[in-house]
Amino acid sequence: MTKKKADPEHEEQEEDEDNDVDTAQDKSPEETFLRSVTMGKLISDTLNDESNDYDNDEIMEKINKYMVVFDKSLLMMFGESCKESKLNKALSIAKMIRSDKALVAATKIAERMQFMTLAMKIAKLREDLVSVEDEA
Repeated sequence: MTKKKADPEHEEQEEDEDNDVDTAQDKSPEETFLRSVTMGKLISDTLNDESNDYDNDEIMEKINKYMVVFDKSLLMMFGESCKESKLNKALSIAKMIRSDKALVAATKIAERMQFMTLAMKIAKLREDLVSVEDEA
Protein backbone atom coordinates (compact mmCIF):
# COMPACT_ATOMS: atom_id res chain seq x y z
CA MET A 1 0.00 0.00 0.00
CA THR A 2 1.09 3.55 -0.59
CA LYS A 3 0.11 6.65 1.28
CA LYS A 4 -3.46 7.60 0.49
CA LYS A 5 -2.83 11.35 0.47
CA ALA A 6 -0.52 13.86 2.02
CA ASP A 7 -1.75 14.46 5.53
CA PRO A 8 -0.08 17.38 7.34
CA GLU A 9 -0.42 15.58 10.67
CA HIS A 10 1.38 12.49 9.33
CA GLU A 11 4.11 14.63 7.74
CA GLU A 12 4.72 16.44 11.02
CA GLN A 13 4.86 13.10 12.86
CA GLU A 14 7.39 11.74 10.34
CA GLU A 15 9.50 14.88 10.77
CA ASP A 16 9.50 14.38 14.56
CA GLU A 17 10.54 10.72 14.15
CA ASP A 18 13.39 11.70 11.82
CA ASN A 19 14.55 14.32 14.33
CA ASP A 20 14.54 11.66 17.06
CA VAL A 21 16.87 9.51 14.96
CA ASP A 22 19.13 12.44 14.01
CA THR A 23 19.50 13.85 17.52
CA ALA A 24 19.97 10.46 19.15
CA GLN A 25 23.70 11.04 19.52
CA ASP A 26 23.07 14.13 21.67
CA LYS A 27 21.44 12.05 24.40
CA SER A 28 22.84 9.53 26.84
CA PRO A 29 23.39 6.05 25.42
CA GLU A 30 20.79 4.61 27.79
CA GLU A 31 18.16 7.11 26.68
CA THR A 32 19.01 6.53 23.02
CA PHE A 33 18.74 2.78 23.58
CA LEU A 34 15.31 3.06 25.17
CA ARG A 35 14.05 5.44 22.49
CA SER A 36 15.24 3.21 19.66
CA VAL A 37 13.65 0.11 21.22
CA THR A 38 10.35 1.90 21.82
CA MET A 39 10.17 3.54 18.40
CA GLY A 40 11.25 0.33 16.68
CA LYS A 41 8.43 -1.58 18.37
CA LEU A 42 5.88 1.10 17.51
CA ILE A 43 6.93 1.19 13.87
CA SER A 44 6.99 -2.61 13.74
CA ASP A 45 3.41 -2.64 15.07
CA THR A 46 2.50 -0.24 12.27
CA LEU A 47 3.93 -2.72 9.77
CA ASN A 48 1.78 -5.50 11.24
CA ASP A 49 -1.34 -3.32 11.31
CA GLU A 50 -3.50 -4.08 8.28
CA SER A 51 -5.11 -0.63 8.32
CA ASN A 52 -1.86 1.35 8.02
CA ASP A 53 -1.66 4.09 5.40
CA TYR A 54 2.06 3.74 4.74
CA ASP A 55 4.15 1.89 2.21
CA ASN A 56 5.77 -1.19 3.76
CA ASP A 57 9.14 -0.27 2.20
CA GLU A 58 8.98 3.09 3.95
CA ILE A 59 8.20 1.39 7.27
CA MET A 60 11.07 -1.10 6.82
CA GLU A 61 13.44 1.78 6.09
CA LYS A 62 12.47 3.43 9.38
CA ILE A 63 12.85 0.14 11.26
CA ASN A 64 16.35 -0.25 9.79
CA LYS A 65 17.24 3.30 10.89
CA TYR A 66 16.19 2.50 14.43
CA MET A 67 18.13 -0.78 14.35
CA VAL A 68 21.28 1.20 13.53
CA VAL A 69 20.57 3.66 16.35
CA PHE A 70 19.91 0.70 18.65
CA ASP A 71 23.28 -0.90 17.87
CA LYS A 72 25.13 2.44 18.12
CA SER A 73 23.68 3.09 21.56
CA LEU A 74 24.65 -0.43 22.65
CA LEU A 75 28.19 0.12 21.38
CA MET A 76 28.42 3.37 23.35
CA MET A 77 27.26 1.58 26.52
CA PHE A 78 29.65 -1.29 25.72
CA GLY A 79 32.57 1.15 25.47
CA GLU A 80 31.63 2.80 28.77
CA SER A 81 31.42 -0.60 30.48
CA CYS A 82 34.86 -1.54 29.16
CA LYS A 83 36.34 1.77 30.36
CA GLU A 84 34.98 1.03 33.82
CA SER A 85 36.27 -2.58 33.59
CA LYS A 86 32.74 -3.93 34.03
CA LEU A 87 33.31 -6.89 31.74
CA ASN A 88 30.20 -8.89 32.68
CA LYS A 89 28.05 -5.87 31.91
CA ALA A 90 29.95 -5.37 28.64
CA LEU A 91 29.32 -8.98 27.62
CA SER A 92 25.62 -8.67 28.49
CA ILE A 93 25.41 -5.58 26.30
CA ALA A 94 27.26 -7.34 23.47
CA LYS A 95 24.69 -10.15 23.58
CA MET A 96 21.97 -7.62 22.70
CA ILE A 97 23.78 -6.37 19.59
CA ARG A 98 21.99 -7.52 16.45
CA SER A 99 24.28 -6.65 13.55
CA ASP A 100 27.51 -8.30 12.51
CA LYS A 101 29.11 -4.92 11.84
CA ALA A 102 28.40 -3.75 15.39
CA LEU A 103 29.78 -6.99 16.85
CA VAL A 104 32.98 -6.45 14.86
CA ALA A 105 33.21 -2.96 16.36
CA ALA A 106 32.63 -4.34 19.87
CA THR A 107 35.42 -6.88 19.31
CA LYS A 108 37.78 -4.09 18.25
CA ILE A 109 36.88 -2.03 21.31
CA ALA A 110 37.58 -4.99 23.60
CA GLU A 111 40.89 -5.72 21.84
CA ARG A 112 42.04 -2.08 22.07
CA MET A 113 41.36 -2.11 25.79
CA GLN A 114 43.23 -5.43 25.99
CA PHE A 115 40.31 -7.51 27.18
CA MET A 116 41.18 -10.52 25.01
CA THR A 117 38.85 -12.97 26.77
CA LEU A 118 35.95 -10.59 26.20
CA ALA A 119 36.98 -10.18 22.56
CA MET A 120 37.00 -13.96 22.10
CA LYS A 121 33.53 -14.28 23.66
CA ILE A 122 32.21 -11.58 21.33
CA ALA A 123 33.82 -13.34 18.36
CA LYS A 124 31.90 -16.48 19.41
CA LEU A 125 28.67 -14.45 19.53
CA ARG A 126 29.46 -13.17 16.05
CA GLU A 127 30.02 -16.71 14.76
CA ASP A 128 26.68 -17.76 16.22
CA LEU A 129 24.95 -14.77 14.61
CA VAL A 130 26.47 -15.49 11.20
CA SER A 131 25.52 -19.19 11.40
CA VAL A 132 21.92 -18.27 12.28
CA GLU A 133 21.79 -15.82 9.34
CA ASP A 134 23.18 -18.50 7.01
CA GLU A 135 20.47 -20.95 8.09
CA ALA A 136 17.71 -18.41 7.45
